[in-house]
Formats: sequence, structure tokens, C-alpha cells
Amino acid sequence: MGDVPDPMSLGSLPVAPPVSLPARKPWWSGRRFGWFAAGAAVGMVGQVLICGYWLHSFASFVSDAVPDTMFMVTGIAALAQLVLFVGCIGAGIGTLRRNRSLGIGLIAGWPGGLVAVALGLALLFSFA
Repeated sequence: MGDVPDPMSLGSLPVAPPVSLPARKPWWSGRRFGWFAAGAAVGMVGQVLICGYWLHSFASFVSDAVPDTMFMVTGIAALAQLVLFVGCIGAGIGTLRRNRSLGIGLIAGWPGGLVAVALGLALLFSFA
């Protein structure tokens, strides 16, 4: 009966040479750092606007003493913080594949804004 080759066998296939992928620049490189800074700035500006709104309302509450105002303003500020959080994290994760630096900047911008506002308030009240 002799050696009959398997009809489903393709035999020996040639091996393709390895393909080198272009090197990706790290997100902190000069060109990509601008995207990171832009994403972080979006989160920080949002934090400053929301906290500024709350502080302005708190100051008017202290001067006018309307009881319902502070509850409503705190609720609006908390809702705005939630929207900013979901927006920064959601957009950051969604952008990671296309523009990693912008995605990381958006994700880092929300807590970075909290830290910046807290430090700003600490400095403001330390001199008052």
C-alpha cells in the first residue's frame, strides 16, 4: 500500500518573515503631552466651575440665609459632579484606543481637578 499523502494536508507552508510594528511614542512624549494636558484641563475646568458655583451659592446662603437654597444648590452641584465624573471616565475610556494621551488626560483630569480645588481652597482660607 505505499505512502499516500493526506488530501487535506497542505504540506509544508512557507514561513512569513516577522513584521515589525512601528514604535509607539509614550503618552508623555512632547507631541502627545499636549493631548494629555488638554484632557486634564477639561476635567479641571469642570471642577473649578462646579465648585465655584457651589461656593458662590454658599456665600449667598450665608448672607441671605434662605434655608432651601443650600439644599438645592448642593443637590445640583452633586449631580453636576456625577455628570462630570461619568463624562470624563466614559470619554477617557472611549478615547484610549484612538488617542491614548487624551484618554489618560480625561481620566486623570477629574481627580486632578478635585485636588486642585482642595489646594486652592486651603490656600484661600489660610490667608483669610
